Amino acid sequence: MLTWNEVKANHLSSILKKQGPLKAEELWRASQLGIDDFYDVLKEEEAKGLLRENQPEDAKKPRTLEAA
Repeated sequence: MLTWNEVKANHLSSILKKQGPLKAEELWRASQLGIDDFYDVLKEEEAKGLLRENQPEDAKKPRTLEAA
């Protein structure tokens, strides 16, 4: 497991650029971060505009995260 201090400021968005949109759980697994660090990094990158949540109009489709 990685920690928040061991990753770059664009860690999650770089994963999304390589792999495309992912559900939050998929991005968490790909990030190799502990769950608390994952959400801290996620909030930080979202606040910086590096990634965003995609909410499809069809409620049956899953919400995903994507690089901005």
